[in-house]
Amino acid sequence: MLSQFYLDSVIYRVKILPEKHKTIKNPTHFYGELVKTKMGAEHLRKCEHLEHFKKDILSKDTPMLKKRAALWAIGHIGSHENGIKLVLEQELVQPLIKLAENAETLSLRGTCIYIIGMLSNTSIGRSSI
Repeated sequence: MLSQFYLDSVIYRVKILPEKHKTIKNPTHFYGELVKTKMGAEHLRKCEHLEHFKKDILSKDTPMLKKRAALWAIGHIGSHENGIKLVLEQELVQPLIKLAENAETLSLRGTCIYIIGMLSNTSIGRSSI
């Protein structure tokens, strides 16, 4: 006699959320370390690097790699209380938002969104964005 078997049920155990989230920190950046002191932020204000970064971001002729490097520098500068003031002085928030909304390259949009998040790490940044 031939036995017949039927599948009655299938049980899977799937972990939806890990028990502990891993925190991934950004690597240190020269400008991010520089603005941690008031003297470093003042030096950054005088050397006008932010103006160059702004030009690189707004120019259509800037190569993608240079544009993204400028974005990361701005993000690291703006992620500190001393640096967000410099970013706001240069009126960089609105151009970042426009670039995040309208950039032709999806990776550039993603970079801008991440940078806006970095600027939001400060209380001044949260209230300004």
